[in-house]
Amino acid sequence: MEKKLIFDTDYATVYKIEELNLIETVWKNKPPDSENFRKIFEDIFEYATVNNFKFWHYLGDTKKEGIISPEDRKWLQEVMVPKANEYGIKKLVLLSEETDPFKRYYLNMLLRWTNRNMSLKMKIFNSEEKAYEWFRESFKK
Repeated sequence: MEKKLIFDTDYATVYKIEELNLIETVWKNKPPDSENFRKIFEDIFEYATVNNFKFWHYLGDTKKEGIISPEDRKWLQEVMVPKANEYGIKKLVLLSEETDPFKRYYLNMLLRWTNRNMSLKMKIFNSEEKAYEWFRESFKK
């Protein structure tokens, strides 16, 4: 399985894995400000549109993401997750080994809201391989 670099910023590196119809964002140790946080997601959809890469799966490795502001958490829930759903993403994974109770609460709230309100399905894993296996199940049906 080959990860191909899409773009790299001070805050995150974004890859595609064609075999899994996947775009993966690996957040770095530098928490982004609001403008850069949102731009990364917007750039992903721009890349997919310009390059005609219709991805079904998204993986966000949040292990080093840092603290996301309440405004950006709300933007993710109200703007970006619905956009992903409309785009046709079937499965969304967040990788986390989170021990911070506030971040864990935020991730679980987003998980519950997404699975209740969107047709795409979301899970949280602590292992990239477990996430990849869940994505592979899409091809077995």
